[in-house]
Parts: sequence; structure tokens; C-alpha cells
Amino acid sequence: MNPFNIQQADITALPFPDHSFDTVLCTHALEHIRNPQKALAELIRVTRKRLIVVVPRQREYRYTVDLHVNFFPYMYSFKRFIGIENATYINLKGDFLCCVNF
Repeated sequence: MNPFNIQQADITALPFPDHSFDTVLCTHALEHIRNPQKALAELIRVTRKRLIVVVPRQREYRYTVDLHVNFFPYMYSFKRFIGIENATYINLKGDFLCCVNF
């Protein structure tokens, strides 16, 4: 018996009711999304207790084969993007992590 129910969905329009999950983890995804603010709003909407977001700490480069469309080179830019003051923000060497408890 498989304990997991895996679904593919658009992160900017998640097919779940509000507050569906106690914990939502989004890691290394928002840098690839054309509308990351909408994706973040959807993640917040489906979260009941805790949201964890991880993005790479990376500057934008002019010539690269990187598929990122959003860049978070500094902690202040990541905090401004998340926009939640009472969240916990951590610098994890090459990544930034944000944990929001609702």
C-alpha cells in the first residue's frame, strides 16, 4: 500500500482547499516560476501551521545556461520577497531558508 498521494499541479493555482496542510515545503522552485508572488500566495493559502521556503542564494548572470528567472542574491532581497516580518530567516551557505509559523 502506497502511503503517498502524489499530484502534479500548477504552483500558481494549487487544487487544494485553504489550509489543507499542516506543513508545506517549497524548495528550489520559486526561482523557476514566472510569477513567484502568486506561487507564494498559493503556498501560504494551503498552509495551516508551517511554511518552509528554500531558494538558492544566487546573483543574476548575463550569460548562463541556468533556468532561473528569479534571483535572491542577498538576505534582504529574500526577506522583501517573502514579506513576512515575524518569519525565521536562515542563511544556509548557498541557500536561503524561510520558516513561517501561522
